[in-house]
Amino acid sequence: TAVMAYTYWEISETEKIRWALDQAEAAGMKVWVHLQWIFSFCNPKYANRSQRYRSEAEAVAVLRKVINDHKDHPALLGWSPLDEPGNRPATFTKELTEKFYRMIKALDPYHPCIFSHLTQTEHGEIYGKATDMALIPFGAGRNQRYDRLFQTFWETGLPLATNAPCYGAINSPREPTAAEIRVRIYKPLILGSRGFTSYTYRGASMTTWREFAQIGKELHALSPVLLSPDNRLRVEVNPRGRDVYALLKEREGKFTLIAVNVTGNAVPATLRLPDVAGFSKVTPRFGSPAAKSDSAGRKITATMKAKSTAIYE
Repeated sequence: TAVMAYTYWEISETEKIRWALDQAEAAGMKVWVHLQWIFSFCNPKYANRSQRYRSEAEAVAVLRKVINDHKDHPALLGWSPLDEPGNRPATFTKELTEKFYRMIKALDPYHPCIFSHLTQTEHGEIYGKATDMALIPFGAGRNQRYDRLFQTFWETGLPLATNAPCYGAINSPREPTAAEIRVRIYKPLILGSRGFTSYTYRGASMTTWREFAQIGKELHALSPVLLSPDNRLRVEVNPRGRDVYALLKEREGKFTLIAVNVTGNAVPATLRLPDVAGFSKVTPRFGSPAAKSDSAGRKITATMKAKSTAIYE
């Protein structure tokens, strides 16, 4: 439903940015507009670029014009001032990033402002007051680094969105399988992520795009449950460990159970639902495997394929 539009010198060309926003609106999509080039005056990465802005005063004038030009466009989702500021911590300090943030919010208090993205656990403390949401990298399967990063930002109280390398980026030299795409989206969803992003440097096959489209349909159908008040109910997973993650929510008298197996092996999983008094019927959704139900024991049992999801009503 949204894209991150990276911009460079053309950020100041009003018609080009408006064209992109108009294209998104026609497609029913939203756009994060990247502002990083505006702050090129202090970024050593662009020191030899003739087009970069020369001073803070020049940059602020451009920033004011860009935001005033586009802040009322219906396709605008929000602003992204910097790309991975933690890669240059000596330049993009806590004080500087908070200053940029205040400038943007003063010009447009109604759209969120985020970085793309925050990559280290200490970034919550450094940049937490210069962003409205934490967009963090996130990989598939058992990955203690990503899990720890997620937990650290969760504890800061910032809304979380995850960004998974899809193809051609660091740690993704090959195109992901459909199963890997599924895990990279559903695992953080179960952990509490409020948004899901993927980035690619190469053209992907139709297999990849079909899987994204299928997951999009599933999330659209599940959104009334996922976006309801966060009344998570308990799920006891057996076998215990970091193989199967599960989320149980209730809405309008019905319960939705979402589980993901992050491993490369099939897992016979038993999911006990202590907060559900009983159930007469368990319905698999979106091609999920059939499940055995034990209403008296408040349990559902299913064999989950490698890197797969199981969704039940």
